[in-house]
Amino acid sequence: MIQKVIKVGNSAAVTLPKEILMQSKLSSGDKVHVTLDEVTGVIIVSGSENPFKGLSPDIAAWTKNFIAKNRAALEELANK
Repeated sequence: MIQKVIKVGNSAAVTLPKEILMQSKLSSGDKVHVTLDEVTGVIIVSGSENPFKGLSPDIAAWTKNFIAKNRAALEELANK
């Protein structure tokens, strides 16, 4: 799904489709965690908690690398 980056004041924003909001259980006004996977350039938006919170830096880096290397297979599994 393609979404447009829009200007909001001096910042930029991307709108989230209703279906994504429903599936993620997010609503307007909720806080989210935004990170950039520097390996793939993928922007990750997750609930307000950092998904890697509490993990050692080594495990977090290994997990990010694993996801980057296996993204296609993981997405295929998620869509089954």
